[in-house]
Amino acid sequence: MKTFKEIRNEGMEFWTVTVEKPINKLKKGQKVVVKARNSAEALKKGAKNLGDPKAFDFPGGLKAVKDKYPK
Repeated sequence: MKTFKEIRNEGMEFWTVTVEKPINKLKKGQKVVVKARNSAEALKKGAKNLGDPKAFDFPGGLKAVKDKYPK
């Protein structure tokens, strides 16, 4: 029988979130790898992990790309 954590993580994939435009204290080109179910969740988690949760609200500022193999 699977545990709750295993079931919750089944649909999760690794995403690389990159800063496309300088936003507040974030510099263009900064990257972070997050585990998320979809691109919107990846962008939100990426903004939080980069240190600026409000960056998620700026259109075109962040880009999420699905990773085949996490580093």
